[in-house]
Parts: sequence; structure tokens; C-alpha cells
Amino acid sequence: ALERAMARRARAALEGDDGGTTAREWTPEDGAEAAARVLETCGAHYTAWAFRMRCVEDAVDAREAEAGTATLRDELAFAEAQTTKNPKNYQVWNHARMVLERADAAGAFEGLRDRAFAHANAALMLDGKNIHAWSHRAWLVERCDAWEEEMAFTEEMLAEDWMNNSAWNARFQCVTVCVERGDVGVLEREAAFATTAPRVDDDNESAWNYLRGLCAIAERDGSAIPRDVANRVVALAIDAARTAAAPAPSRAPSRHAALLLA
Repeated sequence: ALERAMARRARAALEGDDGGTTAREWTPEDGAEAAARVLETCGAHYTAWAFRMRCVEDAVDAREAEAGTATLRDELAFAEAQTTKNPKNYQVWNHARMVLERADAAGAFEGLRDRAFAHANAALMLDGKNIHAWSHRAWLVERCDAWEEEMAFTEEMLAEDWMNNSAWNARFQCVTVCVERGDVGVLEREAAFATTAPRVDDDNESAWNYLRGLCAIAERDGSAIPRDVANRVVALAIDAARTAAAPAPSRAPSRHAALLLA
């Protein structure tokens, strides 16, 4: 019902306020244009985004493979422009993902892969804590099995701001996947990474939460983590916490470290 109402509004936007009809056939391109007009006034208009995606799909279905891929490429450019205007608009990031999913179904994803990552990365360079851009990148990482790339990217982001909780969360997801695939050594490497100053700054709650998460994986009941590896991971975290929780002339004891020791 919402899409039918949107279609009526779109036709009216194209043909005039009187709602009259014209002799020429109304095309998916007309619908996409009308949806764009609605989005100019309300970028988070759910029905307009849904209607535009339907029009894009209809246009792709009506064309040969190469022309259909070009349509998807153009639509991705439209989404990129919209995120530039409103980078924290969930609807536009969802639209970009749907365009990529359609490209994937058409066997055209690889040609858009680098562009898709560049889109998310550009948004995160502007705002390293944009949760919509991080979520979009997380989908890309899983789709492309790009966990090593994600480890490198999160390290770069943490070098810019070691209190970036979104980057720590993305990195922890990488660790979880690595452990599931048998790389238990990642826990010890990441414990060393997280306890390196300034990442484990006394007031950096994200880093301490990350360490707690590593310890939880290492000590999980029934885990395949070798006991010696688990012990070293926990020891690294505890040593760092004891240092940070102890009184010192130049700083107050870290409450986050104290919570890890509790």
C-alpha cells in the first residue's frame, strides 16, 4: 500500500500537481527521479528509498547484463552523494547495501568492491565513529572475507583515536572470527596490542573492555584455547591492570583497570 501511494505521488511529481496523465509510458527512470525529488526534501523518507530501489531493480531487469551493471554503478554513486550530504542517515546506507546485494546477485559485485570499501572509508575518515559507516563496512568485510584488511584498518583508526569504541568493536569481531578458524595465537597478539601504551590509557574504557573480552574468550568453558596461551593472555591483562589500578603521584588509579581485576 505504501509503495502504491508512493507511485501515485511520484507520478504526480512528474506530471504536475493536477495529477493528470500523459500519453508516454511511465518508466523506472521516471520513478527513480521522482523518488529523488522526495528525498531532496526528506533524506530519511523510508518509502521513497524503498520505491527508488524497486525502480532500480526494474531498470536492471529490463536491461542486458552490462547495462544493468552500469545502472547499479550509477545508483551507488547516487547513494555516495547522499551520504556526503547526510552521513548519519541510516536509510541511505541501507540503500547502498541493497544496491551491492543486487550487484552480488547479478555477479557484478567484484567490479564494485573497491569502490564500496572506499565509500565507507571516506565516511570514516570524516567521522571515525559513524556507526552507520562502520556497520556498512562490517557487512563488506564479512561479504569479502576481508578480516586481515579489517585488522589493518582498525589499527590505523586506533592510531588516530585509541578511544574509538567502534574501531575496538570491529577489531574484536575480527578476533572472534580468527579464533573460530583456529588461530588461537591471535588472543596473545591482541592482548599485547591492547596493553601497549597509549592504547591502554588509564581512562580508555574501550581498551579495557577489549582486554576483558579477550580474557573471556581465553577462559571460556570447553574452549579449544591451549591452557598456556590462555594463561599468558590473562597474565598480560592482569599485569597491565595492576599497574593502572595502583596509586601513582601523577595520576589517579584507573577504575576501568580495577573492574578488570574484580
